Amino acid sequence: MARTDDLNVWRIFCEVVQAGGVNAACDVLECEPSTVSRALKAIETEIGAPIFLREGRHLKLTELGARAYDKAIKLLNVHELMIQDLKGDQNALSGTIRLASHSGISSIEITPHLIEFRKTYPDITLELHDLTKQIPEIFHLADTPPIHLAAGYGPNRPIDGLIARYLGEMPFLCCASPLYLERFGAPRHPSECVNHIGILINSPTRVATQELVRDGIAYPLRWKSSMSFKNLMAVRTAAVLGAGIVPDLPLFHAVEALRSGQLKTILEGWRCPSASCFIYATQEAYEKRRVRILFDWLAECEQKTLDKLRQEFPQFYG
Repeated sequence: MARTDDLNVWRIFCEVVQAGGVNAACDVLECEPSTVSRALKAIETEIGAPIFLREGRHLKLTELGARAYDKAIKLLNVHELMIQDLKGDQNALSGTIRLASHSGISSIEITPHLIEFRKTYPDITLELHDLTKQIPEIFHLADTPPIHLAAGYGPNRPIDGLIARYLGEMPFLCCASPLYLERFGAPRHPSECVNHIGILINSPTRVATQELVRDGIAYPLRWKSSMSFKNLMAVRTAAVLGAGIVPDLPLFHAVEALRSGQLKTILEGWRCPSASCFIYATQEAYEKRRVRILFDWLAECEQKTLDKLRQEFPQFYG
């Protein structure tokens, strides 16, 4: 059999690419460098062209190597899914579930729920990933194992291939700290933001708000200067420390600072439109009992969280 027909050879190749070198790949694969080198040499010999450019100890994919990696990683993921389906009992309460959520809620909201879930279902392996793409793109990544569930913002319409459950609404608040407001005052209209500092979110799943809306009228935002962050926890910290005005802080992230007085809402009535929150599962994953149970568990937990926010802060809804 040709070595290029051996999936393990391609698994070694992909690990070298992901790890950034032979030695790093050996640590992951727990094998000798000679084993890895032979696998790479076999690929190059059988396809008749180099897949890496070698510059000392550094490896860089050739154009052909990049094409090979793109196809090989997809092939390995399909193979993994096939083996899981053949080995796994659809009703078994064991196996792996991969869940993705916004990094801003993963640690403080999702993680505690997963720990409680594991107390009841200790044989289920859980992997919590950050949402690095919007929904539904997060379910179609080519170079990572497939995501089974995702919790995040979504459109109020069905998405082909996904099971969805509505959790509630998330208001976004325009706010600043008393430290900032004492120094610079509070804008009374979005047009006055041109005299202020904006604290903006710019992440793979959210971009900075460009306008605020009141009574159906939208007004564009312009800032004197701004600070941009990829993480909502950093946005909140910057706001609490008096760095500027956040035009769109989710209520979930603002709630503790609002209670303590570290943040105050401003621009009364002007808002970034709220977002609908959902939990999603692929139809294929949802066929597994363990996925359905976690899906229902998280949905119930998140609905309770969002209901509590609405009850405590009804002024930010509607």
